[in-house]
Parts: sequence; C-alpha cells; structure tokens
Amino acid sequence: NGYLLTRIGFLSVLGASVWLPLSLLLLRRFSKKRLSLKNTVLLGAVLAVQFLAGHPQVFAYAFLVLCAYSISDASRRKTISPVLLLAASAFAASALAAIQLIPSLEFVYHSTRASGLDLKIVSVYSLPPRNLLNFFSPSLNFAYNPKFWALSCYVGAVPFFLSLYAFFSKRKLNLFFAALLIFSVLFAFGEYNPLFKIFCSVFPPARAFRYPATALYIAVFSIAALTGFGFDRLKAVSYALYALVFVTLLDLFAVGGVFNRAADNGVYRVYGQKTAYLTRQKGLFRIFTTPKTLGAMTGKGSDYVSGWADVKDNMYGDINMNHRIFSARGQDLFLAGYHDFLQRVDAMGSAGRANKLLSLANVKFVFSPGEVKSDKYDLVIGGGMKVYRNKNCLPRAFFVSRAKILPRPEILDYMTGPGFKPAEEVALESGSGFSPPAYSSAAAAGRAEVVRYEPGKVEIKVIAKSPCLLV
Repeated sequence: NGYLLTRIGFLSVLGASVWLPLSLLLLRRFSKKRLSLKNTVLLGAVLAVQFLAGHPQVFAYAFLVLCAYSISDASRRKTISPVLLLAASAFAASALAAIQLIPSLEFVYHSTRASGLDLKIVSVYSLPPRNLLNFFSPSLNFAYNPKFWALSCYVGAVPFFLSLYAFFSKRKLNLFFAALLIFSVLFAFGEYNPLFKIFCSVFPPARAFRYPATALYIAVFSIAALTGFGFDRLKAVSYALYALVFVTLLDLFAVGGVFNRAADNGVYRVYGQKTAYLTRQKGLFRIFTTPKTLGAMTGKGSDYVSGWADVKDNMYGDINMNHRIFSARGQDLFLAGYHDFLQRVDAMGSAGRANKLLSLANVKFVFSPGEVKSDKYDLVIGGGMKVYRNKNCLPRAFFVSRAKILPRPEILDYMTGPGFKPAEEVALESGSGFSPPAYSSAAAAGRAEVVRYEPGKVEIKVIAKSPCLLV
C-alpha cells in the first residue's frame, strides 16, 4: 500500500509496521487454545522484535490494535483468555526487549515528552479531510510532493471496492476492522477533528507523539484485511479476480516508482565545500544552525545529485553524522534540560550574544544565511549559507576549579550573565546533595582527552594533580 511505499526510506517505520499482521494472526489463533508458555513466548518474541525495530509510535498503535482485538474477542466469546494471552505476551516481550526498553523509558522520563508535547506540535501533519482522496489517488493532482509521505494512504480502487464487498459476507471480523478504520481516520484528522483536542486532554499519553496522520497505518491495514475478506468471497465466483490482483500489484509498483526514484550513486559520493572543510578539522566539535538557518537548508543544485549535495552541505538534520559532524541542535527528541538550554540560545537572538552557551556546548562552527556581527567569530566560508568559526569554543571535555550551586530556574540566567566564565566554572543544580569543596585554581591546568567517542560509550583520559571538576 501507499503507506509503506512512501516510507521505504524510513527503516524504523518500515521495520515496525510489517509485524502487525503476524502478531494479530498469532493472537487470534493462540487465544482459541489453552494458555501455554510456548505460545506466550512466541507472540512475545514477535512483539519484542517489533519494538526493537525502533519506532515507538508505530509499535504503540499496533499494540493498541491488539488490545482492541483481545477485548473485542473476549467480549464476543465471553472468556478472558485473549486478554490474559496478550498481557502475558506483553510481559514476555518486555523481558526480551528490556535491553532497549528500560533505557528508552528512562530517556523519555527525562525528555520534553514526559509531560506531553504542546498541542501545536502534536498536531503537525494532521490529515486534511480532502486528503481522503489519497486512498484512491497516489497523490493529489498526481503531482510528486516530497512531503507527501506523512499523509500517504493509497490503496487503489480495486482493493477499496473489494473491502466494501466483504460486508456481503457474515464474517464476525468485518465490524471490528470497519470500526478500526473509522477510528484511525478520525484520529488522523488531528487538528481538523474537534474531538482531537479533547481526546489529548483526557488521554495524556497521546501527546507523547507527533503526526496524527501516522494512524493511517492502521487504516490501510484495516482496508487490507477487509480486502482479503472480500476477495475470499468473490474468488468462488470468478477466477478473473486474480487478474485484478495482478493489476493492483502493477499499480502499486508504478506508485512506488513515483515516490522512490532511482538515484545516481553520486548522491553518496558528492559533497560540497562546507562538508569537505569540516571533515578536515581535527578533534571533536559541534556545529550549530541558527533558527534562520533551518529555513534556508533546502537544496538548490542544478540537478538531483547536486541538490542533495547542497542539502547535506547545509547540515540538514543529522545526515552528516557518518562524517562525525555533530549538530548541537540535535534532532526531534531532547532531554528537558537541554531543550531549555536551546530555547535560551535562540531567545538571545544572535550567535554573538549566545557565545558563552555555544562555546560551552563545544560549538566550533555556526551556520547562518546572514552575517554574524560579532568579533567572537571569524568567517571561514562565505556564500548563501555562511560558516563562522567560534574563537572561544571550549573542548568536549575540560577541567574547571569553581562550581556555583543554584536552583534550576536560575541556572540559565546566571550562565548568560556577565559574571559567568564557562572556561573557569560550572553551574550545578541544587538539591542533588553535592557540595563541592574548595578547589585549587591550578586544578584546571590538568588535561582531559577524549580517547573514545562512540554510541553508548565515551572514554576520557584525565591527568589532574589536584581535585577539580570535569565538564
């Protein structure tokens, strides 16, 4: 379907999405048998693999489908076995995926999503009602739109009408999938649905995710299930239906070609001036993109390859992490304290006024489409997207000899004030129980060297003759 075809490049979404049919099939079959360790672990393993695929939102929606089915099946059969099976399998999945589940929960607890995102952020990429036509048209007006993936729900005319024919049969699952389809579409409407705001208020976990249109995943799955039921009913009438299946596959193949164009491998080999310059720099450092930079990051090359090279050269998102070029702005999910830090940097209005905070964050280069008017920066690359070198950039790890203990709301005010010297002191949050002793001013003369910097592991070699604080 169009939902999966437009997300082939989103490996975490694709990897999590494909497991729902199998998990629902196992739940349906196993719930008709006696609860057993074998069946519980097998369903739990499928759920664990789906979670480890790496897209929590897709997993959450899929698990809600399983919950809805287990409750519906238990009510219809007047037995609690489906609910018990899913609960036991969820426990098994939690144990199997604990190595990722536990740190993920800890991270979310300390992130900006712990208390729920702002409703404006949650509502980004809501499905406009007119875009229901996307079920029949691969894209409105049949025009390619690179942002279309978020609203994609194309299934084609033949599958849609087959799904309608399913209701001529007496399958008990027809109403379940129909209800699932209706609810998922209403949720996908997001800000266009007056009840969405109320739902998010009554059910706070809904505010942990953005893009209401992601619920179209459940909509296209429901249509696929109903299409299968309709096909089963009609195939006894005419084997010409298999020709319709072939036509549908060709249709989806053609649609996939629109949204997944073949690319010249030069996309991976061609890099611009800024990328080449940064990869020649020694040591660990970060870059920073100003708010104005974010609106000027699109590629402007003369062809597809040069356009993508331009996008990469402007440091869009995190696509240059493979070159160990790290952005201090991060990507999407932030620790709550760091989110406050970035907001303060942006609120200061210029890289010059924010120099202390940027230097502390190991920002060595600032990208800006406009001129940075400050003697704290040197222009190293000109043009439409300029690159400035921060003269006061601090190392990734260093020593200081003083600590200031402050309540959390006062820390950023102090750090942006005239008395704070980031190379000499650190501001710490009160309430931790830590009371720093008096350190020698000579302590900061020691050396801290990052010898290993990998995902999940950082090693720092330190040489200090007296007690000091490592930043």
